[in-house]
Amino acid sequence: MRRYEFVEGTSKKFWEIELEGESFTTRWGRIGTDGQEKTQDFDSPADARKAHDKLVAEKEKKGYRLVGSDDVAARPLTAKVPDNDALLAQREGRTTAELAEAGGDELHDAESRLVGDLLARTDGFVAGVPASVADRPDDVALVEASDAHVVYLHVPPEVLVARVRSDAAHVDPAARRPWLGDDPVAFVTATYTRRDPVLRAAADVVVDGTLSPAEVAAQIEASAR
Repeated sequence: MRRYEFVEGTSKKFWEIELEGESFTTRWGRIGTDGQEKTQDFDSPADARKAHDKLVAEKEKKGYRLVGSDDVAARPLTAKVPDNDALLAQREGRTTAELAEAGGDELHDAESRLVGDLLARTDGFVAGVPASVADRPDDVALVEASDAHVVYLHVPPEVLVARVRSDAAHVDPAARRPWLGDDPVAFVTATYTRRDPVLRAAADVVVDGTLSPAEVAAQIEASAR
């Protein structure tokens, strides 16, 4: 589902929509809750698309912003977007969740190797570097010494926590994050506090990750010129 969020003052709401043939499903509610879900059927795919687009336009007009678009930064730069999870699985022979469940430093060791692979590439591309690099001085030094334009897409901890809570029950089991443990709020908050200053220092530019994808892309494109 495409996810939109409205965060202003004490109002923190989400709205999601997924178009499929002659119907679409919407889910909405307060960020951090499961919300409500509804499926609407139409006479044709064209009718469903028309109603879908109208609803999206209405939400955007009210201030809802699309979140979770992985390749938004690459579009205006016409750059490739490697899928880190797919690359990691191909390189290690195990998914991110499987590496995490193996315990120890299995996941972070694999992410560290992936960072080295990405920074060794010479073709133009946009990639999300695992935030775990902030916990490894050698990886931070590698990023800082590279020719890459490093962008820190900053999202405040309260928004990260809300997204983790909201998404926990709605993601593919294979993509879940077992390393969050029994208290995701404490884990996310502590991790953010530790990593934020390191990521800020390593970045060439810090961009507000709560902006719309279009606004994020525009800021990244402008900073890369």
